[in-house]
Amino acid sequence: MAQARQVQEMLRALPLQVCPDRVAEAAWNRARQDLRVTRRHRLQIWLEDWRLHPWRPALVARAARVLIVATTLLIRHQEPRAEVSPAELARAELQVRWTLGYLGQLSRRTGFTVRDQVLRVRVVEPLKKTMAAKAL
Repeated sequence: MAQARQVQEMLRALPLQVCPDRVAEAAWNRARQDLRVTRRHRLQIWLEDWRLHPWRPALVARAARVLIVATTLLIRHQEPRAEVSPAELARAELQVRWTLGYLGQLSRRTGFTVRDQVLRVRVVEPLKKTMAAKAL
């Protein structure tokens, strides 16, 4: 445990290195490509596993039939819906607009907080210090 702490402290003591933009972009592109391949591979494995069990598609088909029949029966036995007045509709629309506006403001404030308290402190300022140290 002591040795692990020592290695950790030695790594933290190393100077911050700046990764060239082209290398960072290539790494991101490679990571995205690997993620796509992994997702595609998982889907293929799942589909192959699904096909190995012939009873599964039949079970899904039967479940879909039961769902359709149940939905049809429920729709037939529903009472007629009451008409919505134009005033109620206008009030609901106003409430939706207010809610969306509030969520937009909340999202904007959250974005500013992330920018100011996280990105600026943990990314921008260390990069500026590194660039200034390299310029000297």
